[in-house]
Amino acid sequence: MKGLLFIGILLGLATAAVSQPAAYRWVREVEAADSGSLQRIPLPPELYRRVRNDWADLRLIQVQNGDTAEVPYRLRSLGDAVSLRELPVRLIRSENLTRESFATFRLDASWPVNRLDLDLDPAQYDVRASVQASRNRIRWHALGDTARLQGIGQVSAQYQQVTLHFPDTAATFLRVRLDDPRIRIRGAKAYFEERWPGTYQALGVDDVDVDVSVPDDSLGPLRVRLTLDHRAPVHKLRFSFRPGLPFVLGGDVRCLGQSVRTHGGSRDIWEYESPVLISSLDTAAVLLGDGCFTYVIEAEFRTQGMQVPDFEGIQVFAAAHELLARLEPGTQYLLLYGDPEASKPRMDRTGLDAAPGERLPSATVGSEHSLAGGLQGVYDELDVYARAGLLLVAVLILLMLLVWLLRWIRRRRV
Repeated sequence: MKGLLFIGILLGLATAAVSQPAAYRWVREVEAADSGSLQRIPLPPELYRRVRNDWADLRLIQVQNGDTAEVPYRLRSLGDAVSLRELPVRLIRSENLTRESFATFRLDASWPVNRLDLDLDPAQYDVRASVQASRNRIRWHALGDTARLQGIGQVSAQYQQVTLHFPDTAATFLRVRLDDPRIRIRGAKAYFEERWPGTYQALGVDDVDVDVSVPDDSLGPLRVRLTLDHRAPVHKLRFSFRPGLPFVLGGDVRCLGQSVRTHGGSRDIWEYESPVLISSLDTAAVLLGDGCFTYVIEAEFRTQGMQVPDFEGIQVFAAAHELLARLEPGTQYLLLYGDPEASKPRMDRTGLDAAPGERLPSATVGSEHSLAGGLQGVYDELDVYARAGLLLVAVLILLMLLVWLLRWIRRRRV
C-alpha cells in the first residue's frame, strides 16, 4: 500500500511539472551598486524583443533567505528631456515699419530667460527673426543668431514654428525683430528651458516599400512602409531625400494602430517633444512622443503646392530605457519578463523620481536565461553532457521503479 502511495506522489509531481503554465519566460540577474539607495538599472536593448508592448510583464524581484519579494520601480525613457519654467512677460510695444516689424517685451522675474514662443498673425509666414536684450531700453545687444520661422495655415498641413531660442539672459527687456512688415507680433510666452540630450539606439531596417502616387496636380502623396529587423519602442524616424528645392510635408505616421499627427515646414532641422515633422532641403525628422512598440511603420505625407521630393532613405531610432529602484548592496535581485498574460503591477512609486541629468549609482544587469515552461526552462539551460546525465538518472529511476513494481506484483500473486 505504501508503495502505491509513493508511486502516486511521483506521478503527481511529474504531472504538475509538465502541466505548469508558462509564466515569466526570461530572467536576468541584477547586481546592485556598492553605494547608494536609489539606483538606475539599465535595460539591455535585447530585452525589447521579449517584453510586452505596455511593459506590464516586467518584474523586479528581491531574493533573500529563500524568500522573494517584489520591488517597486519606475520605468524611465532616456529620450530627449526638457524642463520648462514659464516666466511672467508682457508686451509693451508692437509696431510695423516699412521693411520690418518689432515687438518689445518686459520681463517681471528674477529668473533668467532663454526662450520665447511668439503669437504671430497671420498664420501663413516665412520670416527671419532676431532677439535683442536691454536693461534700460537705451542700449541693446543681440542674443544669438538669426532664426527662421515658418508657418503654414492650410487645412491639410497646418504648422507654426514660433519658438526662439537664445543664450540665458537676465535682461529686463527683450525686443524681437521680423524682416516682414506684414507679420504682427500679438504677444509671447517666456520660458527658462533646460535640455538634456537623450540616448538612442539605431535600429536595423529589413525592408522599405516606397509608393508615390502622382495625381494630375503632381503633389503626392508619398507612402513609405518599413519593416524593422526586430520589435522595439520606436521614438525617432529620420527621412532623407535627394537634394533639391525646399519642401513642406504633412501627414500621418502609423504603428500598431496608433496614429501620430505630423507636419513640417522649416529649412533647418528642429526637434520637439510634441510629434511634428520638420522638413529641410534634404532631411525630415519625426518624433513619436513616448514611442510605440512595432515591427512595421507606415507613413503617408502630402506636399503643399509643390512636387513630392525624391525619397532616398530612412533611419529608425529607439530611446534607451532604465528602471529606478531602491536596491540594497549585497542582496540578490532578479529581473523577470516575458509573461503574455501579466497585468500591470500595482506599486508605490513614492521616492523613485530623479531629475533629468541627475547622477545615480548604476546596477549591473546580467545575461538572459530562459525560464520557459517551468522545469523545461531549467532543462533548456543545461549543456549537452548535463542533459545526458539527467536523462541517464531519469532512466535509472524508471528502471528501479519498474523492478520494484514487478516485485510487488509477484508478491501479490503469491
